[in-house]
Amino acid sequence: MPIGSIENGTTKKVYIQIKNSGSSTINVTLGVLSNSGNIVKSESMTLISDTNIDTISPEILITVQDMVVQDGLIRYYNASNNLEYSHSPNTTVWKDLSGNYDGEVNNLIWNTGSAVFNGTSSNVRIGQINNLTAVTVETFLKVNNYSTTDENQIISNYNGNGLVLQLNKGVPGFSIGTGKIIASDEAIDLGVNHTITGTYDGSTVKLYVDGVLKKTLSSTAGISNPTDSTPMVIGCNPNETGCDTHYTAADIYAVRIYNRALTQNEINKNMNADRISVGGQQNTTAGDFTILSNKRLNGFTEDNISIPSRFRINNFTKVNDKHYILSIEDRELTAYSFDISIPANNAIDVSGNKNSNAITYTYEHKGSSSNLVGSTITKNTSTSRTVTYTITFNDNVYGFTKDDITISEGTKGTFTKVNQKKYTLVVTHTSDGSKTITVNASSCNDRFGNLNASKSLTHTIDSIKPTVTIIKNTSTSRTVTYTFTFSEAVTGFTASSVTVSEGTKGTFTKVSDSKYTLVVTHASDGSKTITVAAGACKDSAGNGNTANTLTHTINTDITKPTVTIRNSRAYDGGKKKYLYTVTFTWSENVYDFDASKVTINLCMSRITSDGTCSALGTNYMKKLTQVDQKTYQAVEVYSSSSVVNGLKVTIAAGACHDAAGNTNDAYTIAIK
Repeated sequence: MPIGSIENGTTKKVYIQIKNSGSSTINVTLGVLSNSGNIVKSESMTLISDTNIDTISPEILITVQDMVVQDGLIRYYNASNNLEYSHSPNTTVWKDLSGNYDGEVNNLIWNTGSAVFNGTSSNVRIGQINNLTAVTVETFLKVNNYSTTDENQIISNYNGNGLVLQLNKGVPGFSIGTGKIIASDEAIDLGVNHTITGTYDGSTVKLYVDGVLKKTLSSTAGISNPTDSTPMVIGCNPNETGCDTHYTAADIYAVRIYNRALTQNEINKNMNADRISVGGQQNTTAGDFTILSNKRLNGFTEDNISIPSRFRINNFTKVNDKHYILSIEDRELTAYSFDISIPANNAIDVSGNKNSNAITYTYEHKGSSSNLVGSTITKNTSTSRTVTYTITFNDNVYGFTKDDITISEGTKGTFTKVNQKKYTLVVTHTSDGSKTITVNASSCNDRFGNLNASKSLTHTIDSIKPTVTIIKNTSTSRTVTYTFTFSEAVTGFTASSVTVSEGTKGTFTKVSDSKYTLVVTHASDGSKTITVAAGACKDSAGNGNTANTLTHTINTDITKPTVTIRNSRAYDGGKKKYLYTVTFTWSENVYDFDASKVTINLCMSRITSDGTCSALGTNYMKKLTQVDQKTYQAVEVYSSSSVVNGLKVTIAAGACHDAAGNTNDAYTIAIK
C-alpha cells in the first residue's frame, strides 16, 4: 500500500493494484487518512476473482523517426518501427505517420525493420494524391532484384499519366507526367541501402540518389494526374483496383510524400534519419532520438537512460506515457560510435512491471573530416606510353565517369567500371616525362551521400630502351675479355645474359650500373659471335634492352708467309727469243698476290755472292698466273740473247697475306 502525503491545494494521482487471486469475491474498503489518522475519504468495492493481472514486461524501442522533416509531409510510412504499430505477418495496414492515409497492404512480408516486396504481387495502396503544384517523393530501400529490360515502379499513381518514382533497368528515375522524366546515369547496386528522391517545385524537376543531385529538368507544365481515379501505390504500376505490372522487389524501410519540394539539406536530414533507423551511419553532429514503449511507463525520465560521459542530453521531452524524445550532443564533434541504452529494470510500466532486458541503440556518426570518400590510383607496370590507370574507392560510389578524371597530357581511351568501387582508364600519352592523373573532388558519392575527395598520382614515363655496345680487347689470344656498355644504368644483367657461339664463360665483373665485362676462353681459332638478347636486363623504368651482336675472328698464327723463287728458260723458235718462266712458291696459302706487286728486271752484270746484280730499268713482269693457293708463275719474260746474266725479282712488302692476316716482308733476289 503506498504511503505518502499530499500538500493542501494539490492533486496527486495514486495508482493502486489489488489482486484477488482467490476463488470467490471479497469486499474491500479503500480510504484516505488524515495526519491524525481519521478517515477523510473512503470507498467500498467488491473484487471478483482475477488471475489475469498484467505481469508482462514493457518492450522498449529507441529510434530516430522524429528526425525526419515534417513540414509538408502528407504520407509517411516507416517499416523500422514495427514494435509500436504491431506490424506482423498478418497485418493489412501500414500506419501513416503523417496521419492522412493508412496504407492498404497486399501480399507483404514484414521483416525486422523493413517491408519486403516480392516483385510479383506485393503492393501498398496509399490513396489518391492529385492536383499537387509541388511535390517530393522519397524512399529508403534495399533493392533485391530489378528487371534488365523494363521498369520497376517504386511509388506511382501513373495510369495514362501521373507521378512515378522508379527503376528503369536498375537506373533510378522520376517523372511528374508523360514527357517530364529524368533519370540517373547508372544502375544502383543490389543488396545495398539507397535513398531515392524526386522533387518538383513548379519549375524544375530534380532527382537525387543518396542525397546527391543527379539530374534536373526545367518544366513549368506542372504535375500530371492519372487519367482516372487510380490511387498512389507503393510497389507496382497501379490501376483503379490493383496493379498492372512493373512490380518492385525490395526491402522498403521508408516512404514519404510531401506537398512541396524539399531542399537538398532536408533530403540529407531524412536520409540520415532513415539510416540510423536501420543501424547505419549519419553525417550530422547532433542526434534526436525517439524512445517508444508498447505500454504506458511510470516515472520514466532521462535518468533512466545511459550514455557515455563525453556526450550530454540537451533535451528530454515526454510526449505521453509511451512516447519520449531525447536530444544528445557530442562535445568533441569528431568521428564516433556510441551506445544509447536503457539498462534492464530501469523502465517501469504503470502495472509495476520492469523491462527485463537492456535496450541498446548503437549510434554511428562520421565526423566532418571523414565524410569525404577516399580513393587510390595505381598504374600498370608497362613502360609504354599507353597506360592503364586503376582508381579504387574505399566505398561503393555512384556517378563516376571518365569526365571526372583530369590528365596532364595525353588522350583518354577506354573507361571501364570493374565494380562499384573500382574503375580503370586507358590513357595514351604522346611523350615521355612526368605525368599527373587526378580524380576530381566532388565528382561522385557513396550511398550516404558523401562526396569524394580529390586524389592525384604523379609518375614518370620512360619508354626508351637501353642500348648496348660490345667490344673486345686487342689480344690475339683465345682468352678474350668482352666489355658491355649500356646507354644507361640497368639491372638484371649477368653472365647468363650473354650468349657465346663457342667457348667457356669465365669471370663476370660489374664495373658500374651501365658497364660489365666477361672473360671467355675459346677452344679454337676462327669466327666467334657474342650476343646480348633483347630484354636481358631493364632500366629503372622497366624498359628491356635492345639486342646487339659482336662477330669477330680469332687467329693465334703470327708467322709471316715466305717465298721461294725459281727460274727456267726455253727457246721460242717462233719468236726467236728465249722464254723465261719465274715460279713463286710461298710457305703457306696466300691471298691477294698479283702481278702489280712484282717487278722483274734483266741483270746487266753478273750476280754477286749476296744475290744481287745491276739490272735494266725495264719491268719484264707482264702476267702472273696462280697455279694453286701457294704457287704462282710469271711467264712470257723474253730475251733475244741466249746469254743473260740473270733476273732481278722484287716483291713488295705486304704483297699478300695468309689466312691469319699475316703479310709478307719485302723481298729482292737475283736468280739465274
